[in-house]
Amino acid sequence: MFAVIKTGGKQYRVSPNDVIKVERRSDAETGKNLELTEVLAVGDDKDCTLGTPNVTGAKVIASVLENTRSDKLIVFKKKRRKNHRRTRGHRQYLTVLRIEEILKAGQKPSAKKKPVTSDQEKQVVSKKTKAKSSSKKKQVKASSKEIDKKEKVSSKSKETKISSKDDIKDKKAKTVKKSDEKKTTKKTPTKVKTDKKQSTQKSPTKKSPTKKSPEKKNSGKSKVKE
Repeated sequence: MFAVIKTGGKQYRVSPNDVIKVERRSDAETGKNLELTEVLAVGDDKDCTLGTPNVTGAKVIASVLENTRSDKLIVFKKKRRKNHRRTRGHRQYLTVLRIEEILKAGQKPSAKKKPVTSDQEKQVVSKKTKAKSSSKKKQVKASSKEIDKKEKVSSKSKETKISSKDDIKDKKAKTVKKSDEKKTTKKTPTKVKTDKKQSTQKSPTKKSPTKKSPEKKNSGKSKVKE
């Protein structure tokens, strides 16, 4: 059995034991029942009666589970070339209902069911929160495992880097030692060579300048006099 009801300016197709969210109702108190009289249509698998606009005598009895607010909506407005931007958030007030019975014209409600107590309401809410928390826990566990793996890999890479750095330092020290040894070995023969060169450069014999004999000069003068 189903019915089409109207509340808060919206229409809902409902059947028994359905849970729906409607616009906040002022007469909705958690744990109490509501009678929705704006029934637009009532039907079964066989028949369907339509109202004009409502079905006379038809009712839908629902119990109030909780009064909540919807998820936040971001409202952003912009006017181009005017430096105008506005952001606002909005959360709609809602009432959560559970459909108990659908009554046609002339039908009476069955034996009154106990209204939903605060404990039952807490159980309904706790089930939802548990489902959400379990999914969050799974995500957190998966993320923590990934983080642990990354940390292990990073620690291993750091160890390898440190070991490689130590090896590089040892190699550099060895190369420096070898280069120092080579320099020391090269310096001694070069000194000897330079000494030889210096000795060879200092030793060349200088030619003694020859002095002209004064006799020749006198001979020349004597010729001129004659």
